[in-house]
Order: sequence, then structure tokens, then C-alpha cells
Amino acid sequence: MSTKAVVWALYSPDLTDGEFRVLINLADRHNPDLGCFPSIRKVAEDCNNKSRSSIFNHLNSLEKKGFIKRIKRCRPDGQQTSNEYILYLDKGVQ
Repeated sequence: MSTKAVVWALYSPDLTDGEFRVLINLADRHNPDLGCFPSIRKVAEDCNNKSRSSIFNHLNSLEKKGFIKRIKRCRPDGQQTSNEYILYLDKGVQ
């Protein structure tokens, strides 16, 4: 967990409730040295949300607003695994 990332997420402006929950979840899982790459299933579970599609919608919105960037990750055999999430910690905090 990165305390800096969690504080950043707590004070990020102009987020819907769903976006806020997802961003807090990603910030809680952020490790400055190793990255952030929870599965959609895990994010949905931690956000008490049974709809994966709503998690995708919140992630899309957070990416459009410039809070995060998703990077696809694949196994050596080409099968996709969980995405890596880059958090723009300088976005939105005064």
C-alpha cells in the first residue's frame, strides 16, 4: 500500500461515487516499486460491486479524466492477464 496514493485518491476532485471507490481500491493496492495490477474480479469484489461492466466503465472514465493509465499485460504464451495501472499522483491534488 502507498499512503501517498491513498491520500491522493481521497482528495481527488470531480469523481462519481463509483469512480472514487475504484480509485481508492487501486491506490490501496499501489506499490511504488512493484506497480499496481489487481484483476477486475478483485477490484469488483473489493468495491462490493457484482457488475464487472460497471468496473470497466469506471476505469474507462478514470482513464479519460487522466487519473490512471492501463497497460495490458500478457503471459509468455500470449494469454492476457491482469492490467497494470499507472496512477497519476500529481493529477488533481492541490
